[in-house]
Amino acid sequence: MSTVFHVDAVLVATIAAAALAALLLVLRHARRHRTALAVLQLPCAALLLAALLLRDGGDHAVLQVLTPGADAAGIADLPTVALPGAAAGPDIERAPDLATALRRHPSVDTLRILGDGLAPHDRAVVSTRDIAYQPSSAPGDGTLVALDAPASVRTGAWWTLRGRLHAPGARTVELRDPTGAPVATATPDADGTFVLRALARAPGPALFSLQVFDGDTEQQRLPIPIDAHTPSPQRVLVLAGAPSPELRALRRWAIDAGLALDSRIDLAPGLPQRRGQPALDAATLAQLDLLVVDERSWPQVAASRDTLRAAIDDGLGVLLRVTGPLPARVAQDWRELGLDVRLDAAAPVAVQLPQPGTTDALQLQAWPIVTGGAHQVPMLRDVDGRVLAQRIALGRGRVGVWPLADSFRLVTRGEGAAYATLWSDTVAALARADGDAPLAMPTRAAIGERVVLCADSPLRVTSPDAGSTDLLADPRGCAAFWPREAGWHRVTSPDSDRPAPAAFYVHSAANIATLQREDTRRATAALVTLDAIAPAPQPPRERWRIALLAAWLLLAGTLWWLERRARRALD
Repeated sequence: MSTVFHVDAVLVATIAAAALAALLLVLRHARRHRTALAVLQLPCAALLLAALLLRDGGDHAVLQVLTPGADAAGIADLPTVALPGAAAGPDIERAPDLATALRRHPSVDTLRILGDGLAPHDRAVVSTRDIAYQPSSAPGDGTLVALDAPASVRTGAWWTLRGRLHAPGARTVELRDPTGAPVATATPDADGTFVLRALARAPGPALFSLQVFDGDTEQQRLPIPIDAHTPSPQRVLVLAGAPSPELRALRRWAIDAGLALDSRIDLAPGLPQRRGQPALDAATLAQLDLLVVDERSWPQVAASRDTLRAAIDDGLGVLLRVTGPLPARVAQDWRELGLDVRLDAAAPVAVQLPQPGTTDALQLQAWPIVTGGAHQVPMLRDVDGRVLAQRIALGRGRVGVWPLADSFRLVTRGEGAAYATLWSDTVAALARADGDAPLAMPTRAAIGERVVLCADSPLRVTSPDAGSTDLLADPRGCAAFWPREAGWHRVTSPDSDRPAPAAFYVHSAANIATLQREDTRRATAALVTLDAIAPAPQPPRERWRIALLAAWLLLAGTLWWLERRARRALD
């Protein structure tokens, strides 16, 4: 018996006791010829009050909630409410959302969910209630059920796509670039998971595509939007003790990558290429994002070690290039920075570096350095996972060691993309943090679903049809937007002529229906606290109500007959 039924029984008992007490009082003091009328009036009023106050069967401890995809065969004999999109008969109560259903049934402390699961706004109101969940039927074999891809990446960087197929079998997945050319292929594992990598070659939004093949037959295709942004040009200063092919390749890459690179290369000890160069004072270092220096040019920096350390604490990144045996004084200075660098051999040794997107290794030469110190973070590993280079954090800045002696050979061998990735990752790991980071964009937006954008300034969204919408932000700087069409949406600031480096792609509902369905199923399953709920018979409150109304009708009729009879007797 439910809590509500106990409350109703107490209510009826209280009304009956009050009516009996009033009846005894009337019988004691009433005049004899009006006794019958008084006796009947009080029970009649009590019965009517009980019938009206006795609540219906709407409040139950367990509430069954139907969501889209619910199987009619799984519906139990429980109080049931259907949410939007759920197939339900005319006898089942409907509610626009779970919050409304819970307001109608305030005593519910357990929910039995059927179907695809609860939407985010419904999951937010579950609170501490117990949850049992019977999910809808599983998708077909080879269906894409999970996908994780970045919304925005740096231009020239590799990005990773992870996903999972349901019952993959012998299927393969292929990632293609905007021109339709394959860039990565994988065979899912036994559990259906796969990983693909691709290079963001050009800035701006680009639409890749993920295709699932069953043999030679394409089974599924999904657009993969990637917005490649180019951060503000990073200012790099290179100090070197002598010219080298390594520096020439680095300069060419820096120009192609949009870096503001300056170099000071000595032709011989004490003989710089250019005279009258500014000193490395605090003002010069404050304008830099990254300082690249080798052991032969270190004496130029050693004279202002305190200034350099203050600049590092303020966010400057420093890359220490090893190009030969380390003088004792240089090793001591680097040790004071927090990196105890020692050479393990007198000459470079062969190393193999992993190459993104392929199993082939990059064959290079590197100085076998050994670094000591606390809180070091690996910055470069070989194919066996052995650490070749490390970095440390000092204040707001970072300092790293670079052991490669001939990375320029990647360019001469036609592996320019690998060279660009190698140096792009290194600069990104050490350089001063970019203050103009792109806006956080939604990773999977769909037509008609709310998109939340947050920024410090007002935002304007331009749709594919060139229509624009100015967003109204809340006090936190966040605004909601409901897209009406599929395609790329650009985000700009109406208070500035410079567009914000951000864009997001809106999918059609059919494109990502399966992914959204699986996301909802997983999120709902995470709320489960009960394995199952056995249907329990509910108290027959409606029969109580009918019985009380019948008793009231009988007494009211008798009262009317007695009143008419008494009036005729008086006449």
